[in-house]
Amino acid sequence: RHPFTNIDNYITANVQLLEIKKKYNMHEKLTLTPPRDGKVNEFNFPEYPTSVLCYPREKNPSISDSLYAKIVATLATRYGKNPAIIKRHLSRDNIEFWGKLRRIDGGDLMRAADVGQVVAEDRRDATHVRYQLYVDKYTRFKRIAPEFVLQTFYGQVQQFVLIRLPPTPQLNLSEPATLIYAFIRTCPITSHHPKLDVHYYSNEQGSTDLVDIATVQCLVGRIYDRGTWAIIDRSGKLARAASFDG
Repeated sequence: RHPFTNIDNYITANVQLLEIKKKYNMHEKLTLTPPRDGKVNEFNFPEYPTSVLCYPREKNPSISDSLYAKIVATLATRYGKNPAIIKRHLSRDNIEFWGKLRRIDGGDLMRAADVGQVVAEDRRDATHVRYQLYVDKYTRFKRIAPEFVLQTFYGQVQQFVLIRLPPTPQLNLSEPATLIYAFIRTCPITSHHPKLDVHYYSNEQGSTDLVDIATVQCLVGRIYDRGTWAIIDRSGKLARAASFDG
């Protein structure tokens, strides 16, 4: 009867819903698309009881030489073996890429930038995360004994990498093992806000890290301003909705 009024009301309601999604970080819960059966689209693994992997999934993906070398080096460190031994037992056929990882019990849904469609209709970017690693504080001084300290990093997830290893006596594996890593391009932080959990960087071509998903803590938001990105850490002092790209 009043088509233009109805159209106006629809647009207003849609914008209000969009703002609620952003403010309360409820993009998945308030989606208008039909819900999927989690048992079909989510996969859990005993080694990682707090996380599930979600489609899209790439079997037998194209793995760059640099990523393969990083995988070998990471496994060599994990198992304390020579890289040549790792290569002998690591088949590329047992490596998969996944597009999403969700923390169970209401945690963040993280997406991989290089696997599938990652940007939602409201332009939200859920690929940037905070993670922690132990770093040798004397790494530049080879003659000083290593002393490891826990440091916080930020970066964009490129792929979630699932690795299956068969029982391998040389790696002290009596049963099959499943390992899940996040391949992350780091955000080279150059400065910090003196009072708030806001961190700044401008170079988007940082180095890469391959880290166990247990070290990945949460999503972070970003705002772009005059050539500089500001990272907003929602879990810190700024515990408010800011997980979107400007």
